[in-house]
Amino acid sequence: MNERQPGSSSVLNTIRASMSLPHSFACHRLLLIAWIVGMTLVSPFAALAAPLGSVKDIESFKITNKTGQAAKDFHLVITSATDEFQPTKITNDGGFTAQTTNTSVDGVLTIDFEEGNVNNNADLKAGIELKGIKNKVGINRAFWTDGAGANIGGVAIPGFKASGDPIYTIFNDLDTSLGIRGLQFLVNSPELPLESLDPGAMSGFSSPLSDFVLAPGGMRTFEVPGTVDPGRFFYAQGTLFDVSSDDVTGAFIHGSLAVSEPGSLVLLMTGMVWMLGVACRSRTKGGQGKT
Repeated sequence: MNERQPGSSSVLNTIRASMSLPHSFACHRLLLIAWIVGMTLVSPFAALAAPLGSVKDIESFKITNKTGQAAKDFHLVITSATDEFQPTKITNDGGFTAQTTNTSVDGVLTIDFEEGNVNNNADLKAGIELKGIKNKVGINRAFWTDGAGANIGGVAIPGFKASGDPIYTIFNDLDTSLGIRGLQFLVNSPELPLESLDPGAMSGFSSPLSDFVLAPGGMRTFEVPGTVDPGRFFYAQGTLFDVSSDDVTGAFIHGSLAVSEPGSLVLLMTGMVWMLGVACRSRTKGGQGKT
């Protein structure tokens, strides 16, 4: 049994009727029909262009404990452009045996790395994979705590936003300045396993950019050469340094999965209708010239 699409017969009747009209009127009606049909077809895909879970963002970092004592826990507060995001994988090499992830509320997610140990001047490497509907991850707060749960020192980690153009924005949501050294990009890459990422030391990236400083609340945007196909990844990595002492404090890798944007589909349909209009106009002028 074939299911009839609502309104399909009326559209066909309109097209047949338009063919009996003078050429200029037929073209105008066909243009209108093409636009309506196009938007009808595009709308469902536009709505589904980035459903929850279709966008994957990677935040991998390596940070040095500069607190002067051993840290037993590490805490991270993450924000997104929307409250519709969730962690799908969390890794660490700090010996943390418990990880508590609070459900995101109003676009805020708290991740607690607990019951571990990172000695003074030792590194912690951790990775977080997030799925949502926006390629944007912010770090609002990051800090160490001791065995009693007391805050013993903050950590500066940048957030980022990416698009498949590709355009990369790195930003600082913290209340202290943040130094970025040797920023590099990897465009149109297959996904690199989260566990294999070594922040600041991955090969195959572009030449490093000059050092720069992000003031509190500051950001920098980079238009990166190349394209990112849907289903491929766009990565950035760099080293973190203390602005006052110039000491290296850690490194990071950001990664984003490219998805189709609804605007691209609309532009494509608009272009097709425009070309149809040009063709109709040319044929109309040609017909007017005949005797």
